[in-house]
Parts: sequence; C-alpha cells; structure tokens
Amino acid sequence: MTMILNLPPQLAGGARLQTLDPSWNHPPTPPTTSETTFDPSEGPSCNSSLRLARDAAKQHPQNPLAHARLAQAAQAAGEIEEATGAARRALTLALDTANAPAAHAAITVLNATGHGDELTVLVDDPRAAHLPQTLRAGAAIAAGELSAALGVLTDLADTASDSPQTLSLLTWLHIKRGEYRQALTSGRRAQRAGASGLALYTNLGYAHAALGNLPQAIKLTRQALTLAPAHRAVALNLVLYHKLSGQQDEALALLDRLRDGGDLDIQLALATAAVMAYAREHDAARRVLQRVRASAEWAHATASRRAHLEANLAFLRWKTGAADDHTTITSMRRALIATGYQSVSIAYLLCNLLIHSRDASLLANIIDRMRKHHDLGELAGMRMALALLEQDPVET
Repeated sequence: MTMILNLPPQLAGGARLQTLDPSWNHPPTPPTTSETTFDPSEGPSCNSSLRLARDAAKQHPQNPLAHARLAQAAQAAGEIEEATGAARRALTLALDTANAPAAHAAITVLNATGHGDELTVLVDDPRAAHLPQTLRAGAAIAAGELSAALGVLTDLADTASDSPQTLSLLTWLHIKRGEYRQALTSGRRAQRAGASGLALYTNLGYAHAALGNLPQAIKLTRQALTLAPAHRAVALNLVLYHKLSGQQDEALALLDRLRDGGDLDIQLALATAAVMAYAREHDAARRVLQRVRASAEWAHATASRRAHLEANLAFLRWKTGAADDHTTITSMRRALIATGYQSVSIAYLLCNLLIHSRDASLLANIIDRMRKHHDLGELAGMRMALALLEQDPVET
C-alpha cells in the first residue's frame, strides 16, 4: 500500500506571504481652485470637514473635484455609503471632463470601499483614454482585470522606460500573475530608474522567495522593514522567510518585537506556533495556541480565526500524541466546515492525516466542495494526494 508522507508541518491560517500594491502610493495632487480650497483632513473634525465637502458639492454639482473631496471626507468620517455615491458621481464627471486628479481620488475611494469591481467599465470606456495610463492600469487592477492592466503597463514601460512608478507597478502585477522572473526584471529596471520604497522592496523580496532565493528575500524585506518597522504584513513576510531558512531564533525575535511587550494576539500566536511547529517543537506550539484560546480576544475573534486556531490545536494535539487520528480528523473537518470550505491552509493541514485508501472518498468530497471557491491550481497538491490514495488497494 502506498503511504503518503506527512506534509511539512505548516500550520494553517497564520502569516501568509503578502505583496504590497503600489498603485495608489503616489496620487496626483489635485489643483487648487477657488471652488475647492478646503482639505477634509485639515478641518477641526471629520464632521466639520464633511459638512464643508457637502456644501461644496451642492454649490458646484458639476465639479468632479468637489465630489471627489466629498467622497474622501465621507470615507474618513466612516460614511461609506455616502463616500461610494460621491465617488461614483466624481468618476462620471471626471471621465466627461478628463480630470485625472478627480478620477484618481474617486477610483481610490471606490477601491477602498470594496467597489473595485465597478471599475471594469474603465477598461473599454473611450472616455478613459484621456486619463494617464498608470491610472487606467490601476483601475484595471482594482477591477481584477489583470490582463488588461498588463497590456497597458507593458506598452507604457516600452515607451517610457524610465518611469519608476510604471515599472514598480509592473513588478507587482507580474507577481500577482505568478511571473516571478519577469517581476525581478521589472523590479531591477525600476531600481535603475530610481525607484525604491516599501512596496518595491517587499515585492522584490516576495519574487526572490518564490524562486527559492531566501537570502535575497530576507535582505530585501529587511530593507523594506527598515522603512516601516511597524508594518505587520511586511514583518510577517520576513518571519516566514526566516522560518523557511531554518532561522527559528530570528523569526521568534521578530515576532517578539511585533508583540512590543503586550500579549500575543491571535495572528501573532498563529505565526509563533507555526515557527515552532516547523522546527518540530510541537508541544511548545500547542501551549502558545492554548494560551491565546483563553485570552479576552478569543471571545471577539472572527469565525475564520477561531477555525484556524482550532484546526492547528487539533493538529498539534495529534503530533504530540494527545489525540488519535479519528478525533483529529473530526476536529479539523469541523474547522474546515466553519470556514465554508474556503480555507486552503486547513485543508492541506488535514491532508497530513488522510493517508490511507479508505480516506479517498473524504478527500474527494472536500476537493469537490472547495472547487466552488478556489481554482484547480490552488488544489493541485490535494488532487495529487487523492490520485495516490485512489491507486491504493482497498484496505481490509
């Protein structure tokens, strides 16, 4: 009988590699006119800024900048519905008048409020042809139209090869498409053109890590973290690179700095346990997760966070001999169901236990349910495991 070797003990739902989208890092400055002389961030309060913005939009209903300012002020005040409506109005007016600063502000607000999918119209709208190509590419990215964005940026990079902003965005886009060598090429061109900064260093580190060059990934991500020491996503990328390099002490020291003298929150606890588990310190990892499970944060944790922590605890109990296979599989299936079969990391963790031919039907069912939420590429490892299970003779 073929036995599937345990997958590397990567715990579920902790730190995962993240890129930083540089699309909106350098917004154009809206020109100051007699109609738009206020700045929502400079009023005595968000409410007064919002009142000023509302008054300006009423006085100048056809001015795209007035509506863009209203969108920004409403977003800052937490009035998301109003911000979205104002951003839509600003974008329409900006397209009619080829007003790039107003369009930029409107696109940024729509993307931030979860309406990036509405920007698909800009891909083919002839009015968008008057906007800067980087802005059109950013809108296409926000709308999930990565191929369209790549076309715009590639053309722009060919005609404006010294544009750091274009090349930085192209670097990120290649990473999103899994084109890591192309990302490095674009990133190096961006650096030669004078680009630097948090997003570029982080994304170049990501690309190097994806290609297996962990020392360079660590070097670049350290540079990024120097620019923003408290940036958790970047720090957790570095934790993961240290972990995969076998540098447990460096990873744990970085996590301790992120904790900054406070109690471990659930995300940091998951990341800490993952480092310990990778070093096969399963009992220590289990104790970390048990402590956070008794914390005040646990009472307010999201269902997804709870599910990931419960799945990891179940796995670690199994690894330390505190639970048998059946109990662990049951617990981990319950956690996966709690995520609506959307957690790939829990599913792969569960594969550590589904190693007998009798488990084939269960794994097939899990894959079938997860296909509704994930493309087949994300499930490739599980599908390979299933193929091996199905080749085994039926056990007696």
